Amino acid sequence: MNSEALGPIAQASRTRDCWPQRRAWLRLHLVVLVSVAITGAAGCRSIPVDGRPTVESQEEADSSSETSEDGARGLFGLPPLRELLSDEAPPPDDDGSAEFPAKQGDVVQPDIRSPGPDIANFPNSAFTLPQGRLYIETSPLFLSGPSQGSAKTYNAEFLIRLGLTDRVELRLFGNGPTFERGQYAGNGFAPLAWDIKTNLWQENRKYHIPAVGFEVFVLTPSGSKSLNQGTQPSVNLLFDHTLPYGFQLEWNVGMVGDPSPNNNFSSIEPAAAWALQREVFKDFDVFIQGYYNGPTLPRFGDGVELGAGAVWALNRRIAIYGSYNGGVSKDAPTTISQLGCAVAF
Repeated sequence: MNSEALGPIAQASRTRDCWPQRRAWLRLHLVVLVSVAITGAAGCRSIPVDGRPTVESQEEADSSSETSEDGARGLFGLPPLRELLSDEAPPPDDDGSAEFPAKQGDVVQPDIRSPGPDIANFPNSAFTLPQGRLYIETSPLFLSGPSQGSAKTYNAEFLIRLGLTDRVELRLFGNGPTFERGQYAGNGFAPLAWDIKTNLWQENRKYHIPAVGFEVFVLTPSGSKSLNQGTQPSVNLLFDHTLPYGFQLEWNVGMVGDPSPNNNFSSIEPAAAWALQREVFKDFDVFIQGYYNGPTLPRFGDGVELGAGAVWALNRRIAIYGSYNGGVSKDAPTTISQLGCAVAF
């Protein structure tokens, strides 16, 4: 029986019965077309030509690799909290370099170049010694000119550093035997500063994030009576950057105790210190430096000081250093001259 023989009502009923089937077929066709389009687009980007990946697929692979490598890092490339709280050695920065001594087997070999001496310049580095390692740094010659708040001074400062963990360093600093001339003069043994430093994280050059350290110390009234300066607490943040053309920038900011000899009570003031360093030839570096309100460690002098110096690593265990500096402000020492050495154990 053809459709012409059916009445209008029967034709309408048959049309309604066929419509759900047509709609299902339309949906199926649409799904197939979309799938083919997506597959074709993906295939055009990833199918290799002559066995080699295309430029687009290689870029995607590199991007995927970078994402997986950086997936463990936090916001803006900062390390996760579990890494900061870990006692393990901080991982190297993104290009594979590190400021920690190389390991031979399971034994960490001492290397005075990595990290370098801290009292060679005004700021302290953000890096700490490996666990169990010891540095002894001393400046047998340290001459400070007079200023408004301090006398002309000779002293033989020292710094003892011990790696408690790969991230935490215990330190003991003192200006050592001290002899002064002029106003506020005193002689004897300078007071000791008990110090702790931790490395928070290493440098991430991809995101231009510097290596960061945190240091806290307390200068105690433990020296000769004429040289004691009360109990002076200090807190500092330590930063290290790698710059183009082989330059290294090291700078510190914090709140430090005022180490003036005529100040016998706790007095806190803002302070900053910096040094820009570059290797001239193998193991010989030169730097320019400066400070505002004193170096990071409690040495003599206030105000603003600028100068230059050099560090020479004679071998893996011994380095020598020296600098000459001049006062810019009237409350700073007129000159500061230093010559010293550091030994790694």
